[in-house]
Amino acid sequence: VPYLKSEYGKDYDFDAPIPLLNQLFNGLPEAPDHQVVVLSQVLAAEVNIGYEELHNLKVESINGERVTNMKRLVQLVDGCKSEWLSIVLENFQTVVLSAAKARAATPSILEMHCIPCDRSSDLKDV
Repeated sequence: VPYLKSEYGKDYDFDAPIPLLNQLFNGLPEAPDHQVVVLSQVLAAEVNIGYEELHNLKVESINGERVTNMKRLVQLVDGCKSEWLSIVLENFQTVVLSAAKARAATPSILEMHCIPCDRSSDLKDV
């Protein structure tokens, strides 16, 4: 609810995308640590050209592995040994990035957008 309010205002229950509202009102956690992970926006950079318009979409999987919370997302991204990072979003929309180029571009993307770090402190030692 706080995220939806910050994105869509006090009338978020009318203005937010239906899949996110459906998850909020009808989704049940599958485990105590289950979280809905949302791609809120794509920060424009050469490495992700073509994906800038994606926003507020539920992340379903990374390289075929289901994303069940932010900790799992970090594990999958950091542990990616494949050449490609394939992120499947709701409605089977897929983002495919070169894993090596994405890792290399991360510091400059963070600096360009004045973001101090790529994850919250609770995800540093995942």
